[in-house]
Amino acid sequence: MNEIKIFEKEEFGKIRTVEIDGKPYFVASDVAKALGYVNDRDAISRHCRWVAKHDIPHPQSKTKTLEVNVIPKGDVVRLAASSELPTAEKFESWIFDDVIPSVLDNGGYIAGQEHISDDELLEKAVLVARRKIAERDKIIKQQKEQIEEQKPLVDFATHVSQSKDTIDMDEMAKIAQGEQINIGRNRLIKWLKEKRILKDNRTPYQTFIDRGYFDVVETKKETVYGTLVFPKTVITGKGQLWVIEKLRAEYC
Repeated sequence: MNEIKIFEKEEFGKIRTVEIDGKPYFVASDVAKALGYVNDRDAISRHCRWVAKHDIPHPQSKTKTLEVNVIPKGDVVRLAASSELPTAEKFESWIFDDVIPSVLDNGGYIAGQEHISDDELLEKAVLVARRKIAERDKIIKQQKEQIEEQKPLVDFATHVSQSKDTIDMDEMAKIAQGEQINIGRNRLIKWLKEKRILKDNRTPYQTFIDRGYFDVVETKKETVYGTLVFPKTVITGKGQLWVIEKLRAEYC
């Protein structure tokens, strides 16, 4: 979702815009109302060719969005040309001569910039630039914090992805402990059973074998009664990463 920008002029009101693929788009209803159309939906339907749906931030909630119709520059011209408002030509001039060039050249529009001196405009532009730099620095800081937070899992994933070997439950428990997850072999097996990943006989359900997380191999053991063969569950590299992620979610 792109950042919404609001441009305001006293005689036309507010126009919301959003940049999509490097091009400015305008909220269609804002343009229609500014141009004096009583029925903005009808005007948009009759005069606009390139209407598109787009999500913009909800004004009352940071977690919600609004779906609006947006139009490109060409449809702004069509609405202006069909408007009966005497100031329609002035509106079009404001959009094309002031708003759009300012956005493309300066990265933002300063309300009233067409009526203030160059020195005042420069002062306001510096304030805008400082705010943009502060916002950028905040985003960079958040990204760095996220990278640091995810680094242990990324390092583990890299290590595991380079390994083609399977391991048993003892080794899996040791790996978990190395990842600061307090769990031993017996607790690990019990946990896997509780999650219905392993059956009572300690072999995995077929769905987890099909996903490539586990495998079952034959193990031989010499006894006084002869050689016994029994199944043994091993964990693949992909499975090790999957198990660690699930353990982290529950124990970390």
